[in-house]
Amino acid sequence: MDLEFDNLLDETILPEETEEVSSNQEVELPGIFKDEEIETEEGEKPAEAEEVEDDAMTAFLKSKGIADPTKIQFENENGEIEDVDFNSLSREEQMTMLQELTAPDLSEHEVGVINYLRQNKVTFDQVIDYFANQRLEAYLNEHPEDIHQKNYSIDDYNDDELYLADLKSKYPSFTDEELLSKLNIAKSDEDLFKKEVDVLRESYKAQEDQMLKDAELAEQQQYEDLQNSLMQAVSNLNEISLDTADPSSDSLVVEDKDKHQILAYLLNQDKDGKSQFVKDIENPNTLIELAWYRTHGREVIDGISQYWKDILKSERKKIASLEKQLENTKSNKTVIASKQTKTNSPSKGLNWEGLI
Repeated sequence: MDLEFDNLLDETILPEETEEVSSNQEVELPGIFKDEEIETEEGEKPAEAEEVEDDAMTAFLKSKGIADPTKIQFENENGEIEDVDFNSLSREEQMTMLQELTAPDLSEHEVGVINYLRQNKVTFDQVIDYFANQRLEAYLNEHPEDIHQKNYSIDDYNDDELYLADLKSKYPSFTDEELLSKLNIAKSDEDLFKKEVDVLRESYKAQEDQMLKDAELAEQQQYEDLQNSLMQAVSNLNEISLDTADPSSDSLVVEDKDKHQILAYLLNQDKDGKSQFVKDIENPNTLIELAWYRTHGREVIDGISQYWKDILKSERKKIASLEKQLENTKSNKTVIASKQTKTNSPSKGLNWEGLI
């Protein structure tokens, strides 16, 4: 039953109211490189040195901005900066330098954040959502007046309007003056009037809730009916003819996985409650494409099948013609008979024995 109070108050009765990251992680050295000396025989002019590919350690140091590992600026014990060959450093000094080169440029707080994410196996976005929800809940607990309240159409009426609308629905034959008279009588006791209006308001809200619930159930039933109909239809779709004009034409077999994909396209919904089919028909370009397939797709498939049938028929005729020519060639071979001694026959006419 629709709650339409506007038509009950169509005439003005009342005046309107207004993995943990660590900066100390050691780096295993693949080995310490040594410069190789090029030996030449005495008196022999040394050949031009071929370009030698850097070893792993040299390439690593260069990738970290050290162009020449033999001239690394290093601070000595006196605090002076001097050029030092990397290979001349002690192992401890080499390890310290490599750790400084490989350590990520992260603050202690940033390292702690990364370790927290790894330990709890969560993403940064998940952490943000978690704390955002916590702050939202805390705010709403402190400010309950900001919580979204459910809206009812009955709340658009003030107490007097609601009481009059209810009276008019109960006594449709009453005049406006009679309805106002009953309103004035009821308002003579303000407390009792307020209680009565509150009961009326809650009753109409309950009716609105029930109507909404019934509408949701009806919508859910419609969806289930559609789902069952589609499942029945797709279960009956086992093949698609390649030429509808030819009953003997081959067909495409619709496999189970194809049927599942069809149902998923039609029924699976995203977080907004929309299937891919719904999103496609909401997209004008995709909708036109679907319409083209629906209006011309069958015709195009038939045309392609007929084209290849004609090609195949023509090729078969050519093959049959060639086979016939080959057979005729074999049957027309000339056979040379051996010469036989001529004999005299006592009878006049044909010599049948010689012919047979």
